[in-house]
Amino acid sequence: MALMLLSSESAVALGIEANSALIKVTSSTDISTVREIVLSGQEKGVYLVESPEKIGVFAEKSSISLERGGTQRINFIFNSLGISQGIYTGKIRIYNEKGEYLIPVIFEVQSKDVLFGLNLELSQKAYKSAPGEKVLAEISVYDLTIGKGKPDGVGESRLEMNYSIKSFSGEEIFRESETVTVNNQAKFNREYKLSENMPNGEYILSVSASYLSSYSVSSRVFTVEKKSIEPENEGPGTPIVLIGLAALFVFFLLFGFFIYTIRKRDSLILELSRQNESALRLEKKELALERDKLIKKGYSEQKAHRYYQRGISALGEKYSKRMEKLKELRKNNRLDEMRKKLQSWKREGYDVHKFDNLVNDISTKEKKRMLSVWKAKYKNQE
Repeated sequence: MALMLLSSESAVALGIEANSALIKVTSSTDISTVREIVLSGQEKGVYLVESPEKIGVFAEKSSISLERGGTQRINFIFNSLGISQGIYTGKIRIYNEKGEYLIPVIFEVQSKDVLFGLNLELSQKAYKSAPGEKVLAEISVYDLTIGKGKPDGVGESRLEMNYSIKSFSGEEIFRESETVTVNNQAKFNREYKLSENMPNGEYILSVSASYLSSYSVSSRVFTVEKKSIEPENEGPGTPIVLIGLAALFVFFLLFGFFIYTIRKRDSLILELSRQNESALRLEKKELALERDKLIKKGYSEQKAHRYYQRGISALGEKYSKRMEKLKELRKNNRLDEMRKKLQSWKREGYDVHKFDNLVNDISTKEKKRMLSVWKAKYKNQE
């Protein structure tokens, strides 16, 4: 949790806090996406804002002023115009003379027409690995064209798969490629060996799939942290040395506990972000299927799309409420309750479908339009 820890310590020094510990945006080429960050101030101050413009991320404001207890909203524009397909990493920097506050950024740029969808999941153990260990990942590939004018989809295809591990500074630690044959869908596991001297910190494992003009990507963040090693017993020393060592031990013990508490709190906040990201991906897919079914039944595209947007909005509202609750618990240092909440929310999921009461919410005008469509279809069949 090196970056998360750095953000926590600098936030204390600067007296600010962001509503997002990580910003991840997936876009297609030549498209601009806006992502908002809300900063809250624990004390009054003026701060400069820098964004990683070289990867297409631009801040709407170059500086902000915060009152004690106040908030400021900043929009960041993710512009893929002129950027090659791939995955890009960087950091948003908010700073003044007291220090800096860093927010990690992941920008995934896919092709306009994606034929094969990707999903990358890490094992629970892999999210916190040590140098020299193996990171286990499960990769799913599925044909997105099935049912969209192609009953059998693309068919058996050979996809070029690329795997990489990067740091948030953009340094590539690992890269590997292979060719995988996919017919409708495929699921497989891969292991990636970390180097023995890999520094502590947060890294991004990504996988991309290329087929003709189609390019898709998926990524996950994981932490590398060296395991603690017990110091060798070199025998008793002088009383003064022993007292000094004992005092040093107590100091590092207290300091380590403080760092552990901050790190643990932020890891739970990040875990909720991962839950929301996974749920949003699944909900979008399910809501899109429901929307298509409604259109086939005769509902207008505008009406069906409105309900699709309501489902997505409901998911965001639910995530915001959960994040507020976690931050409240974190503020009071109630880690056990934070863990219980996360486990409970994970079992509960994000069931926010909004289609059950659609028929009852249709206007008289819409019903008449649908009736005329059905009559026309019936007349044509005659």
